[in-house]
Amino acid sequence: MKPSEPEWGSQALVDELRRRGAELTNVEVKSGAGGVPSSLLDTLSAFSNGRGGTILLGLDDSFTAVPIDAEALRDGLAGMAADRMSPPVRGDIDIDVIDGGHRIVRFDVPEAQLGDKPCFVESRGRYQGSYIRGGDGDRRLTDYEIDRLIENRSQPLHDRDVVAGATVDAFDQRLLVPFLERLRGSRPRAFDGRSDDEMLRSLGIASLVGDRLAPTVAGLLVFGRYPQEFFPQLFVSVVVLPGVQMGDLGPGGERFIDNRTIEGPLPVMAAEVVTTLTRHMTRSAVMHGAYRDERLEYPVEVVRELVVNALMHRDYSSQARGAQVQVELYPDRLVVRSPGGFFGAVDPADLGAPDVSSSRNALLAKLLADAPMPGSSFMMAENRGSGIPTVLRVLNRAGMAPPRFRADLRKVEVVVPHHALLTPDIVEWIHSLGQRDLSDPQVQALALLRVGGELRNQTLQGWGLHSTDATRELADLVQRGLAIKVGDRRGASYRLPIEAQAAKRLSATPPPSSAVPTDRQQAILALFRAEGMLSTSAIERAMSVSRATAMNDINALLRAGLLEATAPLKSRRRAYRLSTTDEVPSVRHLASAREEDR
Repeated sequence: MKPSEPEWGSQALVDELRRRGAELTNVEVKSGAGGVPSSLLDTLSAFSNGRGGTILLGLDDSFTAVPIDAEALRDGLAGMAADRMSPPVRGDIDIDVIDGGHRIVRFDVPEAQLGDKPCFVESRGRYQGSYIRGGDGDRRLTDYEIDRLIENRSQPLHDRDVVAGATVDAFDQRLLVPFLERLRGSRPRAFDGRSDDEMLRSLGIASLVGDRLAPTVAGLLVFGRYPQEFFPQLFVSVVVLPGVQMGDLGPGGERFIDNRTIEGPLPVMAAEVVTTLTRHMTRSAVMHGAYRDERLEYPVEVVRELVVNALMHRDYSSQARGAQVQVELYPDRLVVRSPGGFFGAVDPADLGAPDVSSSRNALLAKLLADAPMPGSSFMMAENRGSGIPTVLRVLNRAGMAPPRFRADLRKVEVVVPHHALLTPDIVEWIHSLGQRDLSDPQVQALALLRVGGELRNQTLQGWGLHSTDATRELADLVQRGLAIKVGDRRGASYRLPIEAQAAKRLSATPPPSSAVPTDRQQAILALFRAEGMLSTSAIERAMSVSRATAMNDINALLRAGLLEATAPLKSRRRAYRLSTTDEVPSVRHLASAREEDR
């Protein structure tokens, strides 16, 4: 649950702001001493176009309550939201009391309906008065982002655009002819006896321009010999990197282990991306009785689904045809990034649930459902909304952490962590809870909560459970006192109660007094908060210190439990990130840190 959601009382929300010493992305604080600030017009637009947010009036920059005319501010803010925004913003505006008697005004701004976005400042017009939240400020939406919001109201048709200057000679007959014959055989009622040209028009592969046929964008992308002749940037860039950040150098000073531009029609590109990535993945042997099973570090099915998903659902509007799909393989994660945000009413938290499906490129998706990947019996796509659920189930079966989805109006990024979810430490923690009859989904759910992941009913559905079974499993965790339910109905999420973490805390060893971070170590922590994960060499460069100094600081932060390593001590993949818990470090963790000192 985000701290600005209505379940948070105003006092708790203000306390959280004071604890952090900074505004939250979805909270805007103003003193209101001089009346309702005009800058809140931008904020009303930004919250409405995002996921909603909370405005608090009556607090200064240090979050200290100041005297205000609460009734006048409430009425002024309500009037601003109703009269100066298009469409009007209507939410709950209340006068609350904090700190034993200080009055503040609170406005919980709801997210606008999909068909109402973008919400904008009426006096400035849609293209000058539409905003989105970025960090702790409001950023004006670009024309491209506004067009994508408007586009979400109906089905885009960019994949049906005729390709200027192209003729049917641009098609690769080795791809097109078998496709048409396959459809004549599988759908004789629709296509038996029809000519190739008639089928091309009927299927949307080509359109009639004057007296000749010309390829559509979807037709060229699926069946073209070389689509990049007409769209030079519609390729896939694949980069394999030696470090955990772009720019980290390998042992021999190399910046990339592999760096490829993959071109061709979509089926060919998808197959080549998968082949390239698997070539660079490590393999491990897993014994099942007398049988030896070799596994890649990422299941091939996961890689294929993510790449196909990116190619099929990316934005193919004229404004986005200068951007490519990007795939990056780091030692600690796989990243797939595609132009354009989610299409339609898709909440990333719902991905994996069976009823979550939305195709930006309806024609392209239909063609890919009947187009096989080269050298495979697999069709490019099922066009049934099954791609992400498949990814979640396969990762779950492999015991790996689920992917993280990051999206805005410009791009979608999927990050698959390279680590097991049920690590020995997490298994030990679950065992310490004293629950001997937990189901497999419940164990996975607790492990996900332990590493800071978001857990919802839809998460378990993504693992293959029916929604009713998922509800029962989660309700049982709540009844056992192992989880807390936050919110209600479809938006409900779950988190760990403090009591569920107590077992490990009791056996923890307090850090020495020398573990208080120095100023430079505080700066390093701030760097981790901004970047997420860093190698030793990245810290050296960012802080302009020697390797020995960087290692001394890393070891101190490991001992203090503020950082954790991503791989074993001698691994070339070893990097660091902020600790995933607020716990005092355990004896084992301290021993590991001392070993690193040696």
